[in-house]
Amino acid sequence: SLNLAEALSTEQLLTAYTINAAKVLGQQNNIGSLQVGKQADLIVLAAPIDNTSDPADIAATQVLLTLIKGQVVFGELNQPSHN
Repeated sequence: SLNLAEALSTEQLLTAYTINAAKVLGQQNNIGSLQVGKQADLIVLAAPIDNTSDPADIAATQVLLTLIKGQVVFGELNQPSHN
């Protein structure tokens, strides 16, 4: 069985997959976080996830949009209209 006392939080997991992974690759100046000048690789989810989110809900969360180097590769980027 799993030892829940040793489990990582959602925030720790997201950090491990983003900025910490970039640091391991020596790419923290290019990827891993949203900052001006970095590659815009990101996803937009249909619902927020945080440390209170049920793992099953996270797994079922729909990806609405995927951007790689700032270009839409999945979904549709709807620009707000300015009236």
